[in-house]
Amino acid sequence: MKSWIFLSALPVFALSVLLCGCRSGRYYQAQAAQSAREFLLANAPELTVEQVYFVKYNDPVLLVAPVLGAPGGGFKAEEESMTSEQQQICVTWNIPGSRYLYMVFGVSDNRMFSWSPIRLIRKDFGQKPMPEDAAIAQGRDYAVNSLYYSLSPHDLNSIRFTFPTIIRTDFELNFDPDGKLSADEIRKAKAAAAKLVQYTLAWPNEKGGSTVFCGVGRFDMLGWKINFAGFDGTDDLAKHTVSVVRTPDRSDDNIVPLQRDLPPSAGKKNTKGK
Repeated sequence: MKSWIFLSALPVFALSVLLCGCRSGRYYQAQAAQSAREFLLANAPELTVEQVYFVKYNDPVLLVAPVLGAPGGGFKAEEESMTSEQQQICVTWNIPGSRYLYMVFGVSDNRMFSWSPIRLIRKDFGQKPMPEDAAIAQGRDYAVNSLYYSLSPHDLNSIRFTFPTIIRTDFELNFDPDGKLSADEIRKAKAAAAKLVQYTLAWPNEKGGSTVFCGVGRFDMLGWKINFAGFDGTDDLAKHTVSVVRTPDRSDDNIVPLQRDLPPSAGKKNTKGK
């Protein structure tokens, strides 16, 4: 009799486990959405009554990105990018009547089992992405994929979440880091770089210097590509500074007006003292 009771209950138990497993992803996402909803409403007093009700009764969109940079973000082609199961997940509402997307940022796995709100971001996507935005993203990916173990958590997060100072510089560039190019190929690479403008992205670090990402691109940074990255003291960076183009507090400014200000020698190799 006991055996009959156990066997009859077994399919019910199995069914309950199956149902729980099927709904777990949506269940955790719904829980995360509700946490994000409460966090947003507690931190956005500017919303009108109608906008508050929109957030309360409409589902959000999930914007997801990897925590550890983008695939293929290493300096050399053969470098493998770091991976993680953790994701940056923004629970997002496009609220009628607002110029901003309201994004509640948190980190968890794809199921959102451990997701909790960290900060509210008001993001205006109305502006077209500028070339310097792509350059900054390239620097951030490089930091995560190639400098991860060389950076302190503070310096890495500074690069990931703050804007750099954009500087026109005259560093000596390395056109053959792997030692594989012929003399003629190096000459052609130098000639091509001489037609471009050298820009450096600089983030201050805990040691009092800067973490720098130096490369060349057009005057508006279109096509900018990293030539080298590393750590420089304040004096060394100042020595190779031609002009400061944009500081972090002016991160919304467009650098394109530099087209009118570039001297004839812009992008040419510095030969002073040689």
